Amino acid sequence: MLYNSDMNENVNWEYRVLSDVNNCIYGIHMVYLNEQGVPVSYDESPVSVSSDTVENLSYTMIHAMSAFTKPVLPYDYFNPTTDTINTAMEILKNEL
Repeated sequence: MLYNSDMNENVNWEYRVLSDVNNCIYGIHMVYLNEQGVPVSYDESPVSVSSDTVENLSYTMIHAMSAFTKPVLPYDYFNPTTDTINTAMEILKNEL
């Protein structure tokens, strides 16, 4: 569990690639997980690749790169409809 100072509480999160395939848009975002590790929300802005120190920049880049080791999530995953719920279930089945 990591501490996220923006939310002022302990939360589980990870970097994930989010996609809008129809518009050919991909971005790395912080994705927040529920207690079961299921993605439930995300930061609207993609990860920034600037920082106040080289060390912090390195930390951000290394952890952001971990997003490429997980399945890409469509932005629609967070606005559930019947189709996106089915897609999400397939993504989660493949992760287990």
